Amino acid sequence: MIRGRHEWGLALPRITALLTAVLAGMVAGELATAASVERYAVALVGAVVVGALVSAVRLWSSDSYDARLAIGGLATVVLVGQLLTSILGGPVGPDPGWDVAGAAVAVTAVVVLVLVAVVSFAPCQTQRRTHPYAL
Repeated sequence: MIRGRHEWGLALPRITALLTAVLAGMVAGELATAASVERYAVALVGAVVVGALVSAVRLWSSDSYDARLAIGGLATVVLVGQLLTSILGGPVGPDPGWDVAGAAVAVTAVVVLVLVAVVSFAPCQTQRRTHPYAL
């Protein structure tokens, strides 16, 4: 099955890529402002941030399936990590609880997940192929 471009063109994938980059920045900022951070948490969050930025650039440039899949997976990891950190506590602090930055990260991750789903499952325009030599 050949799928055409989405009805919205490139606007929706680019908005998704931009919000993914914002989410990566928010996660990095939250890690940077933490009082004490374990070394493995820095490596783990750094890998997630780099993966999110690379996937956002890939989605911005080509709107590929693998970029959408990677962004969906990374947004899920960020959301689950934020929920566990806020409910149980985590490597960035022993005291669990919601703060404004944590809630903003969780909401942004949910929005990115919804946008990835919309981009992936939106109905596409059917493009009729015409050949220049056809009558």
